[in-house]
Amino acid sequence: MERLWHISRKQPSTASADALVCHHNLCFVEIKGWIKFLENLHLTGERQFTDREEERLKGRILKQVGHYDFQKKLLSSIEVCEDITGTPDLLSALPVAFILVTDVNPETSPLEVFSMQLSMLAHTSTDWKKVCTEAMSQRLASQITSIHTYFVYCKGFDHLIKSL
Repeated sequence: MERLWHISRKQPSTASADALVCHHNLCFVEIKGWIKFLENLHLTGERQFTDREEERLKGRILKQVGHYDFQKKLLSSIEVCEDITGTPDLLSALPVAFILVTDVNPETSPLEVFSMQLSMLAHTSTDWKKVCTEAMSQRLASQITSIHTYFVYCKGFDHLIKSL
């Protein structure tokens, strides 16, 4: 839809949310997968890394997350919806939410999990999925503050939508 909207206006396409769900709220959905990324870095099996290797790998994860501009995608998506619906101030017209969906389980408290993991680093192998979810959680929290945000595991998406 967003691409067609830009084409009709002879404008270049912009980054926007991956999906739009309208239930009781208008929900902009962004989907981020990590399983393939971790597989490509050979981080899906149990393996011990040196401190230097772990720092380098965490750096690659943080660099990947650094490319995510959730705020820009949300603003672009809102602009398209406002134009299509003819509603100039969509945020005040109905409840809006931004939902980040991922294929790794962010657990109920990624901050706690990450903190515990850091203290255990010397004794156990790193849980790279948790490193990814923590980085995404921090990026989401730093970029979108004016509307409700949700960070969910893909298997919990339907339940979340029904509860909104």
